[in-house]
Amino acid sequence: MRQRIAYILFTVFLVCSCSQNNCESRFDFKLTSQLLVKANDKGYSYCSLIEKSLKSNSKAIKELSLLSFDAGFAYEHGAVLIEVIDSIGEDEYARLIIQLPNRKRKEVFYSLRAGFDYTQNPNYRNSNLKKSFPELHKIYLETKL
Repeated sequence: MRQRIAYILFTVFLVCSCSQNNCESRFDFKLTSQLLVKANDKGYSYCSLIEKSLKSNSKAIKELSLLSFDAGFAYEHGAVLIEVIDSIGEDEYARLIIQLPNRKRKEVFYSLRAGFDYTQNPNYRNSNLKKSFPELHKIYLETKL
């Protein structure tokens, strides 16, 4: 009986590991297994949301943008948001973010600003919101709490 349970657990672990590794290799930007595990622990369909967001799915972009991560994971998540903006365009992202309530918008900007410290994208490394996304920076300044 114990061997059977161990076999089942091993199989589940193997399937989960493969699916996370598959997700990591699906994109042209850095995505770590630690973030995927954290997202999974929180019940997020992270890879699916990224894929849909990169295809300009408005609902997925908002949902992805509103995910909340603590500490270092916020930096990595912010870097993912930068990649989404780079893919869909600043105007499209701004159009969606402006619809959010102020408090939610501030949370998105927290992650996004942190992402500039983590991104591996040479177009955004050592940059900031104002320099890279001036329209979003304007929305950030206009967002009151």
